[in-house]
Amino acid sequence: MAFIDVDSTHKRVYGWAKQGADHGRFKGIRTLHPLLATICTPHSRPVIAGVRSVIK
Repeated sequence: MAFIDVDSTHKRVYGWAKQGADHGRFKGIRTLHPLLATICTPHSRPVIAGVRSVIK
């Protein structure tokens, strides 16, 4: 048995040349919004299985 979780997250970026970075929910902070897929079992910790960048 494995548990799969897909969530969006906010990752702060500092350069102006980052493709897809935008001012989002956090006031004045440029962030990327990747989707993370994690997998875990009852006997193991969560592991990031995949990341997909969401470009607006």
